[in-house]
Amino acid sequence: MLSRYAIDVKNANTIVFVRRYVGVTYFVEQGVLRPQKQWAGPQVAAPVLLPLLVTNVNVDGGVSLRDIPVSEAYPKHSKVFAMLPSWEGFGYPALVDMVDPEGRVRLTVSIWPSVDLSTVHNDYDALSLQWMNSFDAGRKIGVDGRLLSRITGTVFLIIERNTSGEEASRTQEKINIGLSLKLSKRNQEVADYTRRLENGYWQYSMLCVQLLNSYRNKMLQTSTRIEVRASRDHFVVRSG
Repeated sequence: MLSRYAIDVKNANTIVFVRRYVGVTYFVEQGVLRPQKQWAGPQVAAPVLLPLLVTNVNVDGGVSLRDIPVSEAYPKHSKVFAMLPSWEGFGYPALVDMVDPEGRVRLTVSIWPSVDLSTVHNDYDALSLQWMNSFDAGRKIGVDGRLLSRITGTVFLIIERNTSGEEASRTQEKINIGLSLKLSKRNQEVADYTRRLENGYWQYSMLCVQLLNSYRNKMLQTSTRIEVRASRDHFVVRSG
């Protein structure tokens, strides 16, 4: 028994590009909500053989495609959201009180006091993070810009230990002594500390500079060694 069916269109020499029906929007006119069908854009139109087209189909028929009085669309005590951008209650939940004969909906809405951000706006420049390149950041704490670039990334310290009395027998331990505030190869930043510009250069905030200054003061010998050999990715320390 056949379980699949098809349509025999005979000879078809015409193809029609049709747009997909995506839904309905409404606009208010003379106290009623009038539906307006929405179709997908022409860039996604699909080719269909002309004999397969059916005209005057009641797409998504029923209530959604008839004119709806505003009083029916928004009955009393129904929950809505105020979406008038020029009104201070924009975006707040509200309850419908009534609908005027002209079709205007009256709402009850509770508007909470908003936070006064005028001080933040006035002091925006003072409160914002200050960004600078590696050389300017280095000058603020008296270090070379190359040191700042290196230590904010990844720098490995390789510790070699002799496992026996023989010089040839050693084990190695690798420790990252960098601050890992940026990963250039992965283009990863650390919020409020580092950021990468479209041209590939890195910038550093004052928070980053303060952290590096603290790091340098605690590890002065290591920082000096990195600054002297800023092009190296690792440093070797040998211990007995």
